[in-house]
Amino acid sequence: MTKWSLYVFNRDLSFNKLSGEIPRTFEELPNLNYMYLTGNLLNGSVPDWMLETHLSIDLSYNNFTLGSSGEATCQPKNVNLFRSSSLRKNLSGVFPCSKSFNCSQSDV
Repeated sequence: MTKWSLYVFNRDLSFNKLSGEIPRTFEELPNLNYMYLTGNLLNGSVPDWMLETHLSIDLSYNNFTLGSSGEATCQPKNVNLFRSSSLRKNLSGVFPCSKSFNCSQSDV
């Protein structure tokens, strides 16, 4: 890690045609608050550290499996996985928590 990485608070790597799994080195960025990986070709499972972190992360429009087991799981509020699942044929599996959303008109 370079001394410059200590001063990176936002990392936007959206639409860069990144492929493969999310690099483990992203976990080591000390002062990061926001990470945008939108619209790449990333796949595999979303690392557990990303689901448990304080970071705001946008992983939308990639091709992830949800959770380390590959099973669909509820996503935390700080991680946007919209349209990122490889479970394309089973849309109810992609958003298993959506049935329990209680959205009143005042929430819209």
